[in-house]
Amino acid sequence: MATRGLTDTERHFLLHPPSDALARLATVDVDRLPHAVPVGWSFDTAGDQIVLGGRNVLGTKHARHIEATGVAAASIDGISRADRWSPWAVIVRGRAALDQAKEATRLSCDQVTSRGIHQN
Repeated sequence: MATRGLTDTERHFLLHPPSDALARLATVDVDRLPHAVPVGWSFDTAGDQIVLGGRNVLGTKHARHIEATGVAAASIDGISRADRWSPWAVIVRGRAALDQAKEATRLSCDQVTSRGIHQN
């Protein structure tokens, strides 16, 4: 799969997501064991970054993983309100850093894939 950043469609979708959109943040520890948690999120257009938040972000296991590895992934996803089951997702992988001031994780949109976002 080719590495690419955000398309205009994905950027627009992240700026105007469905109200029930939830993110799941995935990290790996130094032994390469995965860890995934649901988190709140927003999109920072200035840096094309996903900003992931929650309770006590700086004291979490995923914060320690990000400090150790500098990478993460996030899936922002849900189910379309269509009559049939229609999942949608924007999946981002990239460089990650802790934002001490905002007590959040910043994830660069280095590698992005999406599906079903045109239906919402």
